[in-house]
Amino acid sequence: MAHAAMRAMLRRMIERGRLTVVWADGSIDSFGEAEGPELRVRLTDKAARNIVLKRGLGLGEAYMNGDLIFERGDIRNLLGPVDKVPHPQTG
Repeated sequence: MAHAAMRAMLRRMIERGRLTVVWADGSIDSFGEAEGPELRVRLTDKAARNIVLKRGLGLGEAYMNGDLIFERGDIRNLLGPVDKVPHPQTG
Protein backbone atom coordinates (compact mmCIF):
# COMPACT_ATOMS: atom_id res chain seq x y z
CA MET A 1 0.00 0.00 0.00
CA ALA A 2 2.76 2.48 0.84
CA HIS A 3 4.34 1.94 -2.60
CA ALA A 4 1.12 2.78 -4.45
CA ALA A 5 0.45 5.86 -2.31
CA MET A 6 4.02 7.04 -2.64
CA ARG A 7 4.04 6.47 -6.41
CA ALA A 8 0.91 8.63 -6.76
CA MET A 9 2.44 11.31 -4.52
CA LEU A 10 5.73 11.36 -6.46
CA ARG A 11 3.96 11.59 -9.83
CA ARG A 12 2.34 14.82 -8.63
CA MET A 13 5.38 16.22 -6.84
CA ILE A 14 8.31 15.76 -9.20
CA GLU A 15 7.99 18.43 -11.87
CA ARG A 16 11.63 19.21 -12.58
CA GLY A 17 14.43 16.69 -12.95
CA ARG A 18 14.21 12.95 -12.56
CA LEU A 19 13.85 10.87 -9.41
CA THR A 20 14.51 7.14 -9.57
CA VAL A 21 13.34 5.09 -6.58
CA VAL A 22 14.64 1.63 -5.77
CA TRP A 23 12.02 0.04 -3.53
CA ALA A 24 12.80 -2.46 -0.77
CA ASP A 25 11.69 -5.35 -3.01
CA GLY A 26 14.21 -4.32 -5.68
CA SER A 27 11.69 -2.88 -8.14
CA ILE A 28 12.52 0.48 -9.68
CA ASP A 29 10.31 3.43 -10.67
CA SER A 30 11.29 6.75 -12.22
CA PHE A 31 9.40 10.04 -11.90
CA GLY A 32 9.73 13.40 -13.62
CA GLU A 33 11.51 14.45 -16.78
CA ALA A 34 14.95 13.68 -18.13
CA GLU A 35 15.78 17.41 -18.09
CA GLY A 36 17.29 18.78 -14.91
CA PRO A 37 18.94 17.12 -11.91
CA GLU A 38 18.84 13.36 -11.58
CA LEU A 39 18.46 11.64 -8.22
CA ARG A 40 18.41 7.98 -7.33
CA VAL A 41 17.32 6.80 -3.89
CA ARG A 42 16.82 3.46 -2.20
CA LEU A 43 13.94 3.18 0.29
CA THR A 44 13.02 0.63 2.91
CA ASP A 45 9.33 -0.24 3.36
CA LYS A 46 9.40 1.64 6.66
CA ALA A 47 10.70 4.78 4.93
CA ALA A 48 8.03 4.67 2.23
CA ARG A 49 5.28 4.26 4.82
CA ASN A 50 6.59 7.08 7.01
CA ILE A 51 7.04 9.48 4.09
CA VAL A 52 3.45 8.86 2.95
CA LEU A 53 2.08 9.32 6.46
CA LYS A 54 4.28 12.15 7.72
CA ARG A 55 5.51 13.87 4.52
CA GLY A 56 8.51 16.08 5.33
CA LEU A 57 8.96 14.76 8.84
CA GLY A 58 8.87 11.18 7.54
CA LEU A 59 11.43 12.09 4.89
CA GLY A 60 13.77 13.59 7.49
CA GLU A 61 13.35 10.63 9.83
CA ALA A 62 14.00 8.15 7.00
CA TYR A 63 17.18 10.00 6.05
CA MET A 64 18.45 10.25 9.62
CA ASN A 65 17.63 6.57 10.34
CA GLY A 66 19.40 5.31 7.21
CA ASP A 67 16.14 4.11 5.62
CA LEU A 68 16.54 6.58 2.73
CA ILE A 69 19.83 6.07 0.91
CA PHE A 70 21.03 8.35 -1.88
CA GLU A 71 22.72 6.47 -4.71
CA ARG A 72 22.91 9.56 -6.94
CA GLY A 73 22.56 13.12 -5.65
CA ASP A 74 21.93 14.04 -2.02
CA ILE A 75 19.29 15.36 0.36
CA ARG A 76 19.80 18.97 -0.80
CA ASN A 77 18.95 17.99 -4.38
CA LEU A 78 15.75 16.32 -3.21
CA LEU A 79 14.54 19.05 -0.88
CA GLY A 80 14.68 21.80 -3.49
CA PRO A 81 11.80 20.55 -5.68
CA VAL A 82 9.96 18.68 -2.91
CA ASP A 83 9.92 21.63 -0.50
CA LYS A 84 7.91 23.75 -2.97
CA VAL A 85 4.94 21.35 -3.03
CA PRO A 86 2.05 22.39 -0.76
CA HIS A 87 0.87 19.96 1.88
CA PRO A 88 -2.71 18.80 1.15
CA GLN A 89 -3.94 20.06 4.53
CA THR A 90 -2.49 23.56 4.09
CA GLY A 91 -3.08 24.02 0.33
